[in-house]
Amino acid sequence: MHAHTEDAPREDEAASTSSANAPKAKLASQPDPQPQAQQPSNDTADGIAITKPANDDLQYRHLVLPNNLRVMLVSDPTTDKAGAAMDVFVGSLSDPDAFPGLAHFTEHMLFFSSEKYPVEDEYTKFISDHGGTTNAYTAAEHTNYHFDVNWEALAGALDRFAQFFIAPTISEDGIER
Repeated sequence: MHAHTEDAPREDEAASTSSANAPKAKLASQPDPQPQAQQPSNDTADGIAITKPANDDLQYRHLVLPNNLRVMLVSDPTTDKAGAAMDVFVGSLSDPDAFPGLAHFTEHMLFFSSEKYPVEDEYTKFISDHGGTTNAYTAAEHTNYHFDVNWEALAGALDRFAQFFIAPTISEDGIER
């Protein structure tokens, strides 16, 4: 099950991907809050230079998908998990006056089901059954959803995760609970 906090996730909660035979990667959703010595990396994509700490051996790649979704891939050959995070630039400060708490409420409701996966809690069960965890938080200007899972289950986890944002279903029963 997921938990809610008002704070950004800890660095150890950053989502990651891996494989025994392939480069391992993680999707980064938030910058490291700790100030560190920075050096420009040689990694660039779409004209974006990626800056990282001098002691950071990870590889980074920035992509812009056809739907203009910006993606940051982070390769970490030492991890045994895979994961993803989606940061939505809408948080509690966007709540309408008539509906305080709407962003947080929506955060929780997206975990229930989607058109493609209509069984309630299918996403959470899939992640748990494949060695992973899910979480989300609503902050003032952002809502962040993230998960980690065993590498072999990444494709299924990403498909279920994407359905949160493609075609979520929110039942009256779910709203009442």
